[in-house]
Amino acid sequence: MELFFKYLPVLFGGFFLGPVTAEILTRSSVIDHLASPSSQVDVEQIALGLSLMQLCMIVGAVWGLLAVFRGRWI
Repeated sequence: MELFFKYLPVLFGGFFLGPVTAEILTRSSVIDHLASPSSQVDVEQIALGLSLMQLCMIVGAVWGLLAVFRGRWI
């Protein structure tokens, strides 16, 4: 149980912060600025064949892992 609570920030980052960030990017005009103006932004494959949701979940999980090792989120 102690190991679960120690790595809880990784789950929080991956399964809460990641999807929230992806939804904010999808529903705002920020998504239009992620690619060049001449190309259409494909939310399904934004980088490395990953969808925006998957990419944000990976970034959130890595951020949570950094929070575990550093002891703080910022």
